[in-house]
Amino acid sequence: MRSVFLLGCDVDAERALEEPLGGDAARFFVLAQRAVWGMTQPDVVRANVDAALGALIRSHGGAFPAHLLAAWVWHDRDRSRADDALARARAMATPGHALAYLLPSDEAWRCVRPDQRLEEVVEGRMWRARHWLTMRGSTLLITSTATLVRTDGGDLLLVNPVALDGPTRDAIAALGPVRWIVTQGRAHSAHIDDARRAFPEATVLGTPGHLRHPPAAHVELDDVLGTYRGLPAELELLPIDGHVFREWLLVHRPTRTLIVQDLVGYGLPGDPATCVGRLYAFAFGLVHRIGLMSYSVAFWENLPALRDSLRRVRDTAFDQVVGAHWPIEPRRGDEVRAFREALELPLGLRRIDHVSLAARYFWSQPGFLVDLLRYQRASSKVNAGARLRKR
Repeated sequence: MRSVFLLGCDVDAERALEEPLGGDAARFFVLAQRAVWGMTQPDVVRANVDAALGALIRSHGGAFPAHLLAAWVWHDRDRSRADDALARARAMATPGHALAYLLPSDEAWRCVRPDQRLEEVVEGRMWRARHWLTMRGSTLLITSTATLVRTDGGDLLLVNPVALDGPTRDAIAALGPVRWIVTQGRAHSAHIDDARRAFPEATVLGTPGHLRHPPAAHVELDDVLGTYRGLPAELELLPIDGHVFREWLLVHRPTRTLIVQDLVGYGLPGDPATCVGRLYAFAFGLVHRIGLMSYSVAFWENLPALRDSLRRVRDTAFDQVVGAHWPIEPRRGDEVRAFREALELPLGLRRIDHVSLAARYFWSQPGFLVDLLRYQRASSKVNAGARLRKR
């Protein structure tokens, strides 16, 4: 039987986690997700965070992950309590524990914000810059990363605009003028206007989803992907249809690089940038792997359209992947293969399989179906999102 919490795996993979999680894995993920969602998205998901966290500690408190999640939730609400929970988690994480990579460094726990840098990741063709920010409910830091691409014609394209400090803006300006600013999905819109001010000569492109997304109402776009015809042919656009995210992937053909936003998550150890990013991915089923977050099955609105989109991605030539919430260096080799394998789950599903998975997921998360329907209704309002500049 397929797991609804470790998408792409079967329930045997859940059972294998019982010891490191301190109890039934399905129960752990149900409670962990309620606590995380209720803290980070209280406007969308109406969950009792304290009740979920209390139940998690009672049922799984014999292992450290439950205490680590509690430390995250309490970090801003009760710092002394959070410090105690973290100390307990660290003491319980014995050497060699399979999940020890989830623990934060002292710097991360103190919310130390590293200096921003523009890092060259493909010589002369691609650079990336991390922005450190917070999720709602906690001042612990996560990252979002902008990708700068030099086209064959010498122009610069900025994908996933983030807040840029003065030295990073200067470093970009030293490479030449930015001609295009592209945001790939409606969930990323906070820094589009900042990027326009930083690079006023650039054409700012969003997606059709931005035009119907209320949180993007502050944004002004010049055009949207799919109708704009000014991008060079070396950039391949891959719209992901049939999915709530309304995301567009980009392939830079000269470097064979796929640029992704949120469609596929990164949950491998080894990237020290952010404990919260690792912990969030873990709560939604990415345990030592690259894959689809467990909520994904609930966000597939049209499975045939989604499958068509993912086939185009699967069949596209790329050797490396960069993502908005992935490590700064492009991922290659086994990690690219893992990315492609993550697409195989929806590609191999029939509609009845999807309905069954979604029903099992909604059954495990009481109230989430109502939350999702309310969110989709709010997001479907006409003229409620980003605006197009008058030409």
